[in-house]
Amino acid sequence: MTQQRKVAFIHIHRTGGSTISSLLHQAKQPNDIILSQHCRLNCLAKCYPEYNDSFFVFSMVRNPWERIMSWYLLVQSRAQTKTDFITFIDLIQAEESRLCGSFLFNQVDYLTPEANGKIANQIYRYENYEHDVKAVLEYLEMPINEIPKLNNNRLTSAYRDYYSTATKNLVSRLCEKDIDEFKYSF
Repeated sequence: MTQQRKVAFIHIHRTGGSTISSLLHQAKQPNDIILSQHCRLNCLAKCYPEYNDSFFVFSMVRNPWERIMSWYLLVQSRAQTKTDFITFIDLIQAEESRLCGSFLFNQVDYLTPEANGKIANQIYRYENYEHDVKAVLEYLEMPINEIPKLNNNRLTSAYRDYYSTATKNLVSRLCEKDIDEFKYSF
């Protein structure tokens, strides 16, 4: 009998998490417990009664300017009415408080534990996506043949090309905690 794997993947929006969730569930054995949701670390115990400190907890983070642009392009591809980027930012700022954080500007806010709570065992970077996904699946002893690309909206050029000075500075302000914590730069 295979040893039970207990895995909690904190799926931050627009960080390749749909692919990771799919791979985790494909490799899941009957006695494994895989938790993978757009959920904050401090909500795991509330959302999942089976969650405890024995879980391997990991997440993926992404350059905030690239991540916000990816979110914008995804929403625009599905929207009936198109908006400009600044209007989009204004809308998700309003939504952030109204939706109780289902989309948070700062990824570090997804990873903040309750007082004296467990923090993520590992935080991977989207910029090293293929390497890091292989590394986590290897660590979890989950076989993988290839890494598919799910829910990929593909930037048509470098994310920097989409930004004006004003929008660059706006995202810098909104994502200041991520920039500081993960040492990202434009």
